[in-house]
Amino acid sequence: MSEYKERRNDAEEGDYQEQPEGLDEKQEAKQEAKQEAKQEEKKVDNDSPIIRLNAKMLQSGKFVAKKVAIMGKYTDCFRRSYIYTAVDGGRFKVDVNNPQRFSRDRSKFNAIVGYVNADNSIHGIRCERLVGNDFNPTQWNQFVILTHQYPNMF
Repeated sequence: MSEYKERRNDAEEGDYQEQPEGLDEKQEAKQEAKQEAKQEEKKVDNDSPIIRLNAKMLQSGKFVAKKVAIMGKYTDCFRRSYIYTAVDGGRFKVDVNNPQRFSRDRSKFNAIVGYVNADNSIHGIRCERLVGNDFNPTQWNQFVILTHQYPNMF
């Protein structure tokens, strides 16, 4: 196989990317952030179950390094960390590598998916926006509690 075809095949697999010459620092940083996000997606173990939590469960410390989903509304931002208010009223911090993937809409709930850090914050992988205005946070919180009381059912 020719060197060109090998490079092309590698590029399609995401292992090889030729960097354009003459990029300024801003463009390089943007390109680096995109590559980090792609690598982060590859690291996600899609076969492991996602544990649904509320803020109280998250702060318990029982879910460190676990893949979780938690519903929340955007509240505040500090550098690369977003603060969300969960369905049970508690707050939690999400560390983000790719801010474009996370909602800053204060009026809607979002499902934040990521891994729990040692400090009980979440290393965010993605934010799934809910459509519609009929989401009931009290009912969702009750559902989350039930999934932990009856794990064999859910």
